[in-house]
Amino acid sequence: MRKKRGPFLIGILGGVASGKSAAASFFAEMGAERVDADAISTEVIARPEIRNALGLKFGKGIFDAGGAVNRGRLAEAAFGTGEEGVRILNEIMHPPIMALVQERISRSAGTAALVLDLPLLLEKGLARMCDLLVFVDAPEEKRISFAAARGWAPGEIRRREAFQASLAEKKKAAEIAIKNDKSLDELRLAVQNTWRIRVRPHLSTIPDS
Repeated sequence: MRKKRGPFLIGILGGVASGKSAAASFFAEMGAERVDADAISTEVIARPEIRNALGLKFGKGIFDAGGAVNRGRLAEAAFGTGEEGVRILNEIMHPPIMALVQERISRSAGTAALVLDLPLLLEKGLARMCDLLVFVDAPEEKRISFAAARGWAPGEIRRREAFQASLAEKKKAAEIAIKNDKSLDELRLAVQNTWRIRVRPHLSTIPDS
């Protein structure tokens, strides 16, 4: 039986472009509060000090006509230079992102369940905080299709995954794997079943604040 105070933490694992955010959104439909890395990154990247630091390291080419950071150009500049570029990007972005993640977790004491939609969940040690780790298992051809729909160049998935834990490590760390090899409705159904069987029974054990 779960004893700890606070929300039931659900961590989403999976490969790049596997449908992790879609799965997280379906957990949110079931009642979990979502901590979304994309939304947090957008908030952080708009800070003047972060924007200036990124410009100094990666050049003016990362900015759009209005002076905002274009995330596609930033990714190209960082990942295109290999390990060093990714290291610099992480040094600038990860501390404020992780601070906001921790802040939102700490502010969620009255929330029944929280789903963490964070790409480096395993690498940053946040997986250890989770009550349930869910691996979104999508075949490579579907992930390639997702990536193409985002406008990514061929090979972008492999390039990004080179800086993450392997799929095997993520799958091994997870307690349950959800297939994302068909429609979004079937992914939603798999999330609903996971919620009913693996999450809902624990929610009543959370003591009142």
